[in-house]
Amino acid sequence: MESNSKISLGTLYDINKQLVKQNEIKLSKGIINSKKQIIVDFMKKKKNNYYMLLCNERKDYTVFNMLNKEKNISKAINILIDECLTNRGEIRGIDLTKDKNAIEI
Repeated sequence: MESNSKISLGTLYDINKQLVKQNEIKLSKGIINSKKQIIVDFMKKKKNNYYMLLCNERKDYTVFNMLNKEKNISKAINILIDECLTNRGEIRGIDLTKDKNAIEI
């Protein structure tokens, strides 16, 4: 008797989310503060005036207008961490993607 059972693994996003949940711990405030430099360096390298934070879980986004980037970069990063990330849940990572075109949080 042949079995035709199939196992659905989900999307790559779902698999990655599960791996992070199983293998990564919540970042301490100290580590989050040290990871802010990744965001600063990324924003300074890019010539963008706008940056978007996408929350896939809630299907919402936040747009940062950085027309005066040099003056407002540290303020924007503090708002990002304090008002946009910590209210969505635990922060388990802040890393530049392999292609260096985005930051995964």
